Amino acid sequence: MAGPVRTGQQPEEAHQDPGRRAGRPGPGPLPHADVRRGEGPGRGPQVDGRAGCGGAWRTGPPEPGADRAGEGAGRALRADHAGTGAAGERPGGAGGGASDEDGVRMEVKEPSAQYLSSREQQLTEIGPLPADWSVSTVGDEFHVQLGKMLDTEKNVGTPKPFLGNRAVQWGRIDVTDVGEIRLSTSELQRYRLVDGDLLVCEGGEVGRSAIWRDQLEECYYQKALHRLRAKRGYSQEFMAAVLEQFARGGMLQNYVTQTSIAHLPKEKFVALPIPKPSTADEQRGISQAVGDADALISSLEQLLTKKRQIKQGAMQELLTGKRRLPGFQGNWGEATFADVAFIDPENLSSGTPAGFSFNYIALEGVNQGRLDSFAELQFENAPSRARRVLRDGDVLVSTVRPNLKSHLLLDTLLGNWIASTGFSVVRCKPNIACPGFLFALLFSEVVEQQIDTLLTGSNYPAINGRDVANLAFTCPPFDEQVAIARALSDMDEEISALESRLTKVRALKQAMAQALLTGRIRLVEPNL
Repeated sequence: MAGPVRTGQQPEEAHQDPGRRAGRPGPGPLPHADVRRGEGPGRGPQVDGRAGCGGAWRTGPPEPGADRAGEGAGRALRADHAGTGAAGERPGGAGGGASDEDGVRMEVKEPSAQYLSSREQQLTEIGPLPADWSVSTVGDEFHVQLGKMLDTEKNVGTPKPFLGNRAVQWGRIDVTDVGEIRLSTSELQRYRLVDGDLLVCEGGEVGRSAIWRDQLEECYYQKALHRLRAKRGYSQEFMAAVLEQFARGGMLQNYVTQTSIAHLPKEKFVALPIPKPSTADEQRGISQAVGDADALISSLEQLLTKKRQIKQGAMQELLTGKRRLPGFQGNWGEATFADVAFIDPENLSSGTPAGFSFNYIALEGVNQGRLDSFAELQFENAPSRARRVLRDGDVLVSTVRPNLKSHLLLDTLLGNWIASTGFSVVRCKPNIACPGFLFALLFSEVVEQQIDTLLTGSNYPAINGRDVANLAFTCPPFDEQVAIARALSDMDEEISALESRLTKVRALKQAMAQALLTGRIRLVEPNL
């Protein structure tokens, strides 16, 4: 019987306590994974990030600039709910920024606005709106023009740069993804982009949009994009925010033509009803509030990318001895995994009692250091691959498609845990190898290159326990292994705090946008 399964984002409280924080996704692996049953209905397994050597690890709050990274200085927000004066919430806290180890400092600022709940509402075809708002359509508010059809045989004229569907992402345009198309004299005028044009994806992720800001001196666009130009002052920024909210809420589905991929044809797009605030100032204010939140998200994403890059670089240097931690010196020795650990030391036999109960980890339940799911089984109904016996500190090495790096490090296991034979179990020899160090090695170039060599020319992307045993590396003394694992764990603590904060800010932004774009919450002047 399948047991509790946790997939994706963990509960908020799991992020707040470093001793019970969820396993983190992304390119950087967890230095350790502590799997335990949740304390309460629906909690499921929890996976902690730790050093993985039984020694001390950081248990206090993240260093300054980690969990609070991105908390900028914004004005307080207000919400007057039917005159009660209840305090509203804002996405963020006190001011601050974050400094990287290499001296790079990135300021991350909070959006700033003030809000007031809307009292008088009217029911419209797109839901409740304030009484002083109206419902318009895309066609009434914008000139809508599809781009130039790509046809190398028929297109003639002057070669010009153009944007395709992939170049338009939510809120930004990737000008590195620019092609070239031939345009006639009349087409040069018809399809040229000007500052402020709103580009909307017609196919694929319909509704995805961004505003052209003259990123290139001259540029055009192809038929996979709609270009919107306002007829009578409707804000392009407001329209972009509406489209994002409609797309994420599924409100565009009734206007989409579905073949092999989704399309939003012009005749349906122009009929799309959209909210229209009573004044241009309110449109601009809402757009600014949503834009501030987007800017905060973008800043956090950039900071997170920088932290991951720093951690990846540190891994390659620390795990190979190119960079030494303070207090350590002397030479490292050459070793294989078999020299410092036992490989697949315990397996269930066919004589295991039928009623033996255990938690089973399958290959698909692990994702780069994170346990996404497991099953509660008895031996009599378990798959034949359920054989690897697990103990505290064991390292699971994915031997099937190992290039996907579905490896896991376990600690503080409660109850019986069994893994699929699609994993090889690495159990460190006491005081010789640190589990956190060996686990980090699995994500390093040193081991990755050896695995790639083993897979070259193979019809099936897999390795075996013998291959794992022969993985070679330069081995530092045990105490230095522990220190390296702790250093990498500290970096992962900071990355995890940023990931948690980014998830929260994204959720708050969506909630704020929904409230503002429907008029449920209204902007007010600062002096009110």
